[in-house]
Amino acid sequence: MAHHCEGEFAYPILTREEQNAIRVIAESIYDSVQLEIRKGLKLYQKLDQAFVKEGVSHPMQRGKVTDKSG
Repeated sequence: MAHHCEGEFAYPILTREEQNAIRVIAESIYDSVQLEIRKGLKLYQKLDQAFVKEGVSHPMQRGKVTDKSG
């Protein structure tokens, strides 16, 4: 794994301040992604609840054949 230490594709040598700046940016991106994931999940749950309330069949049940000859 020496390719990241030397040669054309070697990582640059960063100062402590540069490393800290990258860490702060990465943490901010991580927090933003987590927030968007939570918002998306909440939206999905609301949509799912609305469909269930309205009596629309769940996507996994569509196309399911039921025997009504009973």
